[in-house]
Amino acid sequence: MTPVARVFAGNDTAPNLTSLSEKVAAQGPNATFSTEQDDQGWYSCRLTVGDVNYLIERFLRDEDGIVGQLQGWAAWVESKGASKKHEALTAALATARQVFVIQGEDVADELTTVLAKFFAQETAGVYYLEARGFFGPAGEMLLAE
Repeated sequence: MTPVARVFAGNDTAPNLTSLSEKVAAQGPNATFSTEQDDQGWYSCRLTVGDVNYLIERFLRDEDGIVGQLQGWAAWVESKGASKKHEALTAALATARQVFVIQGEDVADELTTVLAKFFAQETAGVYYLEARGFFGPAGEMLLAE
């Protein structure tokens, strides 16, 4: 599996696992998931829908290396141009409170978008789909790749 999407959360909310379970179940009757948790909530979630597997990892802002990664993403967006839209996206990335990395087998898979959008909506964030670009929580394009 490789990273196919990232969600940059605007708050510290741990997305509701019951809601996630319902979202996944709506994708197919053979959908299952399991999580690993610690004292700060869940940090890893494995999903299987039919014969397709996903791994979702949750990283909090104060974990080693996360702030540097956020700054790197913000710098990349900043290098793409100067507009109000770019400035707002750069700020959202630089100040993200947590990051979700969705690993899967195909970025074009519909469930990848469903998952990224779910996490962005649950955390007032934005999401990035590999080779496609950045999107707002409602699915609106913010920056095409």
